[in-house]
Amino acid sequence: MTIEVECQCGKVYKTGEENAGRRFACKQCGAEVVVPEGGEGDIAATLAWIREQRDAGHSRGALRQQLEEHGYDAETAASLVDTALGDARQTAARRARSSRRAAHGGGGGDSEGLGWLIWIGLLLFINLLSWIFDWPFWIY
Repeated sequence: MTIEVECQCGKVYKTGEENAGRRFACKQCGAEVVVPEGGEGDIAATLAWIREQRDAGHSRGALRQQLEEHGYDAETAASLVDTALGDARQTAARRARSSRRAAHGGGGGDSEGLGWLIWIGLLLFINLLSWIFDWPFWIY
């Protein structure tokens, strides 16, 4: 399979798959050109790398720029970052939900704890009514 790569000056080069990931100097302008890696395995590896870099603290813009430096065009780089990290709006919504959850004291176990609290309150209320109205039963 042939990989086609374009230098920033516009010169187009065609090379084989065996040169994927290699760098060379453009014969026309002397700039460094990186042959992009193709294939499904390489895309999965690129997506995993993007997630690792995000976990290391890199921003979406920095990741797109790094991909562009490695031979991806701007649209493909943005698409890969969005695929790996989700759409920017989705990411912002996910962060807002997690910050609201943290502000309210935690995660999914809260509803269970609240249920027990309501149950105990209900039992105490029934016992109070039993004491006030002199009912013949108590709930322990």
